[in-house]
Amino acid sequence: MWSDVVGPEGFSEGEWELLALEVLAEQDWRPLHGTNIAPGSGERVSWADPVIPGRLLAVMQRLNPQVPTEYVKQAHADILSPKSQDAITENQRLHAFLVEGYRGISSVDTDGTEQTPTIRLVSQLDHENEFLAVNQVTVRVGDHERRFDLVLYCNGMPVAVLELKKAGSATADVAAAHRSCGPMSTSCRWRSGSARWRWPATGSPRATGHPSRR
Repeated sequence: MWSDVVGPEGFSEGEWELLALEVLAEQDWRPLHGTNIAPGSGERVSWADPVIPGRLLAVMQRLNPQVPTEYVKQAHADILSPKSQDAITENQRLHAFLVEGYRGISSVDTDGTEQTPTIRLVSQLDHENEFLAVNQVTVRVGDHERRFDLVLYCNGMPVAVLELKKAGSATADVAAAHRSCGPMSTSCRWRSGSARWRWPATGSPRATGHPSRR
């Protein structure tokens, strides 16, 4: 048990990270290290964007078998292409796709009827989705670089970040976790892909209970 090995000063940040990965694995989040998805690994394509486009496309194709592949690829490209330099506007656009699906492509069928399919990015059934818990994820834009402690991915999309702080530290709170993200979440936020996705930050000593997909 972790309570048997924790020191008198509580968990270190590294120990919190390992514990979080263990607990998330119990909830069917597959643990990976950031180097396994870094650019050059065949997963992420850019240091500036944490999204894993290939995994998202594969899930979109699997969840939407009735939609021609060429349309799914067009939707995938449109979804991942920023439409605004404002992070909040982009976040709202992507959130709508996650909740409502994508309806930006129309075609005319053999009967001459226009069809606008709803292309799903996420399934309501857990087993149809892919959940990854990735630690030490680096995002780099120009001279700015941040390494996030733990990023949660659903179908290749980064949906949450956990910024883990040493237990018992007077500065280990949510505000400190946000400050740890630094300029990447402010002046550079629209250029990096990170702030386009909704990323709540958590200071570990204040967290209770087990992380859950729900």
